[in-house]
Amino acid sequence: GGVVLWLPLAVSSSLMCFELPALFALALAVYPMMRSDGELSRREGLVLLSCYALIVAVELMLTSA
Repeated sequence: GGVVLWLPLAVSSSLMCFELPALFALALAVYPMMRSDGELSRREGLVLLSCYALIVAVELMLTSA
């Protein structure tokens, strides 16, 4: 966050177009999962891990293209 405030032009376009919206959506997805009892089930953890792996894979594809 500090880098964006200090040097807003140094932020890559993939951060603004893909990473921030994807991570914001992931954060919104975690909220209902944690409301039940404050713990994630194994299935919920697998869903979050899969989403993270997908984000990393897409980011690698975007940077290599």
